[in-house]
Parts: sequence; structure tokens; C-alpha cells
Amino acid sequence: TVTTAQVPAVPGDRIVPEGTMRVEVDEGGFDRAFNRVLDTATRLGGTVVSSNATSDDEGLTSGTVTVRVPSDDYDALLTAMAQIGTVRDRSITSQDVSAEFVDLEARLRHNQAQERFYLSLLERAETVEDAIAVQQQVDDIQQAIEQIEGRLTYLEERTSFSRLSVELFETGSAFEPNTADPTFARY
Repeated sequence: TVTTAQVPAVPGDRIVPEGTMRVEVDEGGFDRAFNRVLDTATRLGGTVVSSNATSDDEGLTSGTVTVRVPSDDYDALLTAMAQIGTVRDRSITSQDVSAEFVDLEARLRHNQAQERFYLSLLERAETVEDAIAVQQQVDDIQQAIEQIEGRLTYLEERTSFSRLSVELFETGSAFEPNTADPTFARY
């Protein structure tokens, strides 16, 4: 069964696309398919996040490669992966983090304004006690700013790059689900 659930992105939205594809390859074709996934990710300016492979008792190989590529190249990655073998399952999702971006940017501006205010108070502090009290406020605000900036950086990276896990399995391998037994575990 091949299913796709992708939320269309509106230009300017902060969208995090992710997905999983299960691709069946011919017996003995795992290494070639695995290398095509790696080559495609590299060609598209991406990188490998993780990978694993295993062989069953019959010598058939299966495994998973997770790659990330620039979000603008995600459709090209999906198209290339579909050409490696027979797509048995596909699940593509998108998470819209636009509202979180707007909220974080507003909180950042607010905290930066507070930081400027307290720094000006610190310059005018007349006693050590006043300076210590104001410095504690500045420290708290600077910590909040660093946390917000860290989250914004993380979200920027997540919206700039898309992830795809490609599960590859050779025909007849243990990785291939047994449709006659509904309790069969994929992994």
C-alpha cells in the first residue's frame, strides 16, 4: 500500500517535512540501492543522519538509511528514492511551526528590550545591593534570550532541511512483512 499525506506549504511558512519510505529491491541489490540513497543525498546537498543494515540466514540484506536534504530538494529526493526499487509504503508528513517562530521572535524582542532597560539601570546603580539585584535580573533575562535563540536556531535548521528514512529490503528478506500473518512484526 502506498500512502502519502503531505500538507501543502504556503510560501513563507515554516514547515518541517519528514517521511519514511519502504523500498523493495531485487535480491543482491541492497548495496547498490544503499549507495544510491547516499549518492542522491550528497548530490542534493544533504547528508546521512544514520544507517544500519543486517543480513538474514539466507544472506538477504535489509536496512534503513536516514538522510536530510535541503527542504527545497525534498521532492527531488522522494522522486529519486521511488526509482531505486518498488515502493511498498510511503508516509510523508509536515509539521507547521510558523506560529512558534512568530511567538519566539516576539518573546525575543521583548526580552532584548528588558535586557537593555536593566543594563541601563545597572549603569546607574548607586549601591552594591542595587547592582547585585539588577545584575540578577540581567542574568535571568540573558538566560531566557539564549534559550529562545537556541530554539529559533533549532527550528531554522529543521525547516531548512527535510528528513527521510528509507527502509530498504531485498525481496524475500526477513524485513519484508508476511501479509498472511497479521501479527508479524516488521523489525
